[in-house]
Amino acid sequence: MTFTYDPTSDIGKVRMMIPDRVGSDALLTDEEIEAYLDMNGDDVRYAAADALDMIASDQALTLKVITLMDLRTDGRATAQSLMERADKLRTLADNEDAAAEAEDGGLLDYGEMVVDEFTKRERVLKQAEREDL
Repeated sequence: MTFTYDPTSDIGKVRMMIPDRVGSDALLTDEEIEAYLDMNGDDVRYAAADALDMIASDQALTLKVITLMDLRTDGRATAQSLMERADKLRTLADNEDAAAEAEDGGLLDYGEMVVDEFTKRERVLKQAEREDL
């Protein structure tokens, strides 16, 4: 059970996003963060989102609503805030994935069907145009 915080490493980046940067009050161990990274294909945003969801569920189960003199803690509100942050990280990661797919040509491709002499000639011309690009 180790704690390291190096913002240039994937574990450090996840810690920075959740936030879990202080060793004495660490919420997750390096091994737990590494497991989240493994489960999410080393994508730090998805790993941080999963970590936030886990933290939110733990907070919701343990804190509830506690009022002591002038101090009030609301586990449900804290959990909701953490889950909103997790959703935002997933959206950012999804957008980044979509941009990468679009850059690589996306998920769509084209198909041409030759049914007669005209479509054969059209296909040959379009294929020649594509090869020139």
